[in-house]
Amino acid sequence: MSVPVGFIFTVTGLVGQLVELAKEYIPELETIAVVDDRILDELRHAGHITELIRARVNGYVECTAKAGAKAVLITCSSIGACAYEASRLVKIPVVRIDQAMVDKAISAGTDIGVLATLSTTLKPTLDLIKERAALAGKEVRVHSSKCEGAFEAFKSGNLKMHDEIVMRELSRMASRLEVVLLAQASMARVAESAKDAGIKAAIFTSPRLGIESLSRTLLSKQNS
Repeated sequence: MSVPVGFIFTVTGLVGQLVELAKEYIPELETIAVVDDRILDELRHAGHITELIRARVNGYVECTAKAGAKAVLITCSSIGACAYEASRLVKIPVVRIDQAMVDKAISAGTDIGVLATLSTTLKPTLDLIKERAALAGKEVRVHSSKCEGAFEAFKSGNLKMHDEIVMRELSRMASRLEVVLLAQASMARVAESAKDAGIKAAIFTSPRLGIESLSRTLLSKQNS
């Protein structure tokens, strides 16, 4: 029996990667994917989530629910803040891909580094850390940095340059902090080679942790 799941994407290149990862945890997965690759450019231009972006995300979530989705995963940290409002419009869970990553980072230490390739991802991530730390009753200090030029390299298809920029910033931040969070799913690949680069800090990324959270949410829903 298939398990329909909605995915809201803002980066076309991540669709295959995340869907394949999701199938590891949800073998019966039936994908209902929505891709809006204009959102990040609109975010960069406006500097924040606009009402138009919020309305589109709400509409995408509602459409996937009407198509039979048992849950929806918002795969982009930049629009993760839309999840709460969208969840009130449907009767299925709406999962942020970055929440499990943030929770893991909070449990791992009090000084948390956050790297992003977009400034529009930094604020939502910092807000989420503050919110989840308060819920956990823990005080944390957050140190953030933008990997300048990495997103442009990624968008142009120059993944080698993207990875080099992120790795350089990661090495710098990890030299003084024990916990570093890579805020965007597109950055996760860099974490895989961090140990080879001699980085000893605990590095948290969103794809696998987010998919694991989605899988647990589905299982809990099935058992309820």
